[in-house]
Amino acid sequence: MNNLTLLYYTANVLPDRPAENVRKYLLKVTKHQFPIIAVSQEPIAFGDTNVVMGNIGRTYYNCYKQILTGAQLVKTRYIACVEDDTLYSMEHFNHRPSSGVFAYNGNMWYAEYEKYWRKFEGQSGMCGCIVETNLLKEYLTPRFLKFPNPPDNER
Repeated sequence: MNNLTLLYYTANVLPDRPAENVRKYLLKVTKHQFPIIAVSQEPIAFGDTNVVMGNIGRTYYNCYKQILTGAQLVKTRYIACVEDDTLYSMEHFNHRPSSGVFAYNGNMWYAEYEKYWRKFEGQSGMCGCIVETNLLKEYLTPRFLKFPNPPDNER
């Protein structure tokens, strides 16, 4: 049994063609072997489930809100966070971190908005995160309970 779900999230700011190509590449690399939950701000035809958040805007707060929203639907032990502008290798999705650990892969390519593809080296971000589903929910849920609205600088 597969124990990983791909949690794809997007603010829908990439033009349609590159966004579709990134999604096609993800399916090609993974050979459709993982369930996909897509959390987007506009409807997209991608994944097993598409949760549409509405046009909430592209902020860090809303990015994590989309991640938590998708995580609440995941039924597998692990989540791989997948961003709309990042290219992944299958090796990335083969990794399973130790219990209680957020694992980050910093060796991938991503689209730097309005520029070019750039190697994601020496950095970390949720786009490279694989984590136990319960651990991710355990860390994010209390933060959104404490701060149910975005900070003033992200409105």
